[in-house]
Amino acid sequence: MGITTLMEPKFRGDIRYRGAAYIKAERVTITHVTVDRVSAVVNDGVGFETYLDRGNGEELQMYCTCFSGEKPQMHCKHLWATLLAVEAENLIGGPVKAGQIPPFAADPSPSLRFDTEWDDDWDDADPFRGGGGTRRGKTAVKVEQQLPPWAVKLQEVSDAMQEGGVLPGTSPKDREIFFEIDIAASEEANQLVIQTSQRERRANGQWGKLKPLKLRPGQLDDVEDEDDRKILAYLAGSTPDRGSWHARQAEAQSTVFRYRVPYELGGLVLPMICSSGHGRYLHGSEKKSAPLQWDEGDAWELCLHVQCAADEGEWSVVGTSRRDGQELSIDETKLCVRGG
Repeated sequence: MGITTLMEPKFRGDIRYRGAAYIKAERVTITHVTVDRVSAVVNDGVGFETYLDRGNGEELQMYCTCFSGEKPQMHCKHLWATLLAVEAENLIGGPVKAGQIPPFAADPSPSLRFDTEWDDDWDDADPFRGGGGTRRGKTAVKVEQQLPPWAVKLQEVSDAMQEGGVLPGTSPKDREIFFEIDIAASEEANQLVIQTSQRERRANGQWGKLKPLKLRPGQLDDVEDEDDRKILAYLAGSTPDRGSWHARQAEAQSTVFRYRVPYELGGLVLPMICSSGHGRYLHGSEKKSAPLQWDEGDAWELCLHVQCAADEGEWSVVGTSRRDGQELSIDETKLCVRGG
């Protein structure tokens, strides 16, 4: 029994399909092999570090840096890609059985092609040992495709789609990028705060959930849609939002997905975001929320009214927005920041 046959029931079918795609695209890099552990990097726009640890030899422990701290998804596509790479490169030192994980082959096969290079963007912290480490040279392994029959069939479907074919009920576009306005953070900062998010199409043709789109410098070429690239290029010139722990951690890793947008830049990118059909409010329902629409009319003017309650004899100041005879109370306005 191979390692993927043993672990296959732990991974959903769509996860296995997307993991196999990384093998085909040669995005899996085995960085270190010992008898007890395999370390790898899976390039998914940003590099995700994966670890397979055999522990006492009875159960395989797995970890990927894409996991969130609150509810970790223990079996992700990056780990499945790593398992495929380990099996393809014969890094298992013997037959695999339930409750028996043999040692890894610490010396990879000499027939493999190695390309030693330094990765200046990667942080060499090991979550199993804790703490950071020193930067090391990486060994890139080109993984030959030795996939089970079901994966071969899925690759044939993928090849057909890339050549112009489309599966029934699906779209050739496999990723959508959204620009979400964070109302609470914008009110706190008194400046527009926009989060970039993305969702990917699953193997069954349905869209997955929205997740933050974390970009590193120089990765705009990986964005498929030209309008999305233009909007992201403008946002990249904004000030990264440091208002939350997650935002500060993302900046420390040179990845940003939340931006504070000044008024002048907002007047430029908001019409583009609305035109894309992918503008929305953060935390709104993905299915029920209508995309944001840009109003081409004149700007609303903020007006203040001083009113006196006749029965109580108290004065109050009430704010409204006016335009062309229309009037909106401040309560009807979702967000008002400095500049408009």
